[in-house]
Amino acid sequence: MSKNIRKYSDKSNDSGAVHAVGNGKIVAYAQGPNLINFFGPPYSSPNILTIETLSDEEFTDKITREPGTAIWNHCLSGNGNEILNFSEFVDSKSPAYIRIFNCNGGTLSSASFTIKPHSGSSFIEVPSLDPCPAERSNAMFRDHVGAKREVKQNSGGAQAAYLLITPAGGQIFHYPTTLTSFHWIIPSGNCKIEKDKDGTLIFTCLEGESSLAIIGDNDFSSGLPIAERINAIAPEKLLDQTRNYWNKFTETRETLTENFNSLSNEDKKIIDGVATLIKVQQSDDGGAMAGHYYPLAYVRDQYGVAKGMLALGMFEEAKKALEFRINKFNHFGNLKNAESMGTHCARHMHENDDVEQTGYIILQARDYFNKTGDNDFIKKIFPMLDWCWNAQLQHLAGGSLPFNGDETYVAGGFFPRSGLLHGSADSTLVFIEGGKWLADWSAKNNFWDKDYTAAQNKIIEETKKSWRNLFFDKNKIYANAPEREKFISPPRFRHGVCENNCNWFGWTQRTKNGRYQCPLCFGNINLPAESPEKMEVNSVSLLPTFLESDILSNEELTEVINHILEQTLPNGHIPTIPGGNGCVGYDPGFLLFALKKINHPAVEKIKNRMIRMLDKRGAWTEYYDENDKFKKENCRCRPWESAINAAAIVNRASQR
Repeated sequence: MSKNIRKYSDKSNDSGAVHAVGNGKIVAYAQGPNLINFFGPPYSSPNILTIETLSDEEFTDKITREPGTAIWNHCLSGNGNEILNFSEFVDSKSPAYIRIFNCNGGTLSSASFTIKPHSGSSFIEVPSLDPCPAERSNAMFRDHVGAKREVKQNSGGAQAAYLLITPAGGQIFHYPTTLTSFHWIIPSGNCKIEKDKDGTLIFTCLEGESSLAIIGDNDFSSGLPIAERINAIAPEKLLDQTRNYWNKFTETRETLTENFNSLSNEDKKIIDGVATLIKVQQSDDGGAMAGHYYPLAYVRDQYGVAKGMLALGMFEEAKKALEFRINKFNHFGNLKNAESMGTHCARHMHENDDVEQTGYIILQARDYFNKTGDNDFIKKIFPMLDWCWNAQLQHLAGGSLPFNGDETYVAGGFFPRSGLLHGSADSTLVFIEGGKWLADWSAKNNFWDKDYTAAQNKIIEETKKSWRNLFFDKNKIYANAPEREKFISPPRFRHGVCENNCNWFGWTQRTKNGRYQCPLCFGNINLPAESPEKMEVNSVSLLPTFLESDILSNEELTEVINHILEQTLPNGHIPTIPGGNGCVGYDPGFLLFALKKINHPAVEKIKNRMIRMLDKRGAWTEYYDENDKFKKENCRCRPWESAINAAAIVNRASQR
């Protein structure tokens, strides 16, 4: 082909922003008109395919989202002329990703797309898809709403479709899938599709109306009838039913959103976008994607997402998130840092998985209970909560718990991995706050007897005193307590990242210098002994209010917040590490929660800064640079950061 692939980036007219469409069965991530990731079914799968725009000339893509929905509308223009309009969505009832096109003619090369399969897979041409025999035997085949389909075919007849078979064994992050995936690529209307010599498909919109549907399943015998059914329904009808689904979701959500009537129109627009962003990235089984790089459900991320769900009126979704964990617990008998969605094939185990993330699960249950009063559900998941509590107790030493190795500021390089066995202010505070609620609830519901409850409360109170001694110092909170290492015997092996930063993830071994290295580096590269000094991390200093903790008085909290605000650069940036560059994407939300708690006069200034950090698709990202601009090597369209910051906006509107 003579056409050039037009890739979207942060250059020229592109912002690099990513948006998502999904329905719990499949989720697709788009960057402009290009599809960069396609997962499902289930959500934890290899990246099935990509779609890139073919063009010999520059063009722009004006993208808008229909309010209250995850339906995105695109307008591609070149040389001042509109070339192509299309709507993009995932059907509300079926595992079907759909684009509906209206091509105005002009340069046809600007209305073509290349569809590239997952590595090791290939497209197979299949006959035109008719309704399945049982449906074809009816006197008149009708769609969901009873209207007979009328489709204008460019060729005057049915067009070929293609089948993509993705065999088991493809990678889900670090892990092989055990499922085979089948995906049907179905063109319709005034278009053509052909297989290029490199194995990709070239889909071209001709003048007029056309559509492209991608339908997925893990079983051929159930997937083909779905593909046949979707092929027999006018895509506009699927769009209508999807729009109706989303409008009902949004109407229900808004009635349950905290302080909804106190929100400004701008606030409502922001949280509407975040609510749909969260919804499309939640799997049918309740797990939430961590973003387009990470098709796994992470515990810590899901805590922030669930907090956002509850603030944005998504109570059922918050319950499903807990159901996801209890189902994993019932299946495995324990929990890990991240789990695969829709399948049990992948478990992402990091360093010290028994701490922090286990405490967050208890806090997630606390928040859900406090919002809904659903006591029967807490009783159902109590065995998991009890296990989470006891898992943490085994690591309590010197009055603190260690770091979980997948903490965002560790993964982002703000805090060194050599300090993971230090006491962690994060893990320890999560332990305290989760334990306070669990002990109270368990005693009231007769799950813990009087003596056991008293013993746990004594541990909690002693740890609370230790936390203040170890981590709190006048106007600052330290993230780590090196002295914990005096009270432990470090494990010989741990599962996680090699400290040599060689891209190894798996089992590591402790060297004579106390560093954990992979089998490839162990004995070959002699890393020197290293133990970081006490370090401030502003995310940690702001955690107490996010967790609704009373461990600091308002006067103490005010001193901590003022200390953080003093670090503000002239451009408004506040670094995650004092004196450093850049920040994690949830810092602004954490700060807004804290400012609201003490009614600090900087509330509006910080809120405005946080809103400026939104990207063009209404999402917050994982990492920002010293100018509050999203870093290029970055996970976009993030549920965790977006949910936390949106919850902070809703909390800001409260009268409390």
